[in-house]
Order: sequence, then structure tokens, then C-alpha cells
Amino acid sequence: MSNYLPLKLSGNVYVADRLISASGVRIPRAPQLGDLKVWDRADRDKSTGAFATSGYFNASVFDGKKWRNFRLWNLMSDRMYKFQTQDTKFVKLPAVIVLLRSKADRYAVWGHRTYVAQ
Repeated sequence: MSNYLPLKLSGNVYVADRLISASGVRIPRAPQLGDLKVWDRADRDKSTGAFATSGYFNASVFDGKKWRNFRLWNLMSDRMYKFQTQDTKFVKLPAVIVLLRSKADRYAVWGHRTYVAQ
């Protein structure tokens, strides 16, 4: 049985520190229940293990106490949340933020180790 309650998304979307230059949206010191935080994750080269320039966006939702995993891929296509280069990452980020802001007032429920928007 899960102790995680459904969360109403606030419509506030922030980004991790390394993405601030592209969005200008800094995480507040006191985030609100249902706020989302987006960050980037680099792929790894399968043969060398080195970080690649491609990757994907990931997100967390604030539950009032801490940031919890939040599933993006049920809200947008692979083409939107995955990027092939660092340049395309910064081109795609604003659209990801706009889409997530548009989900304000939807609920997210706890699924398999992550919150999922309904």
C-alpha cells in the first residue's frame, strides 16, 4: 500500500541549475505542492561508458516535503523529451516547459516508483 497522496499540479515549472541559462526559471527556496522541476540527463556511450551529447529530459514533482520522480513520457512524445545534441536540448526545453505548465490543475498519482499525471 502506498502512502503517497495524489498531487494537484500547480502549473509552476522550474529547471535544474545547469539549465537556467536557457530558461531563466530558477527553483524557489520554498517550492509549492505540485511544482515541477525539469533537468537533463545525458546518454552514455555503450562501448566506452562516456557521456554522450544526446539525452533526455526528466522531471520531479514537489510533494510538500521533497522532490519525487515524475513521469514525462505519458505527457509527450519521445521526440519532445529526447534530444540528440546539446543545441537541440536548448531548443526543445522551452516547449517542454510550456507543455508542463499547461497541465496545471491535473492530478498526479503515485505509480511504480514515480508520480504519473492523470
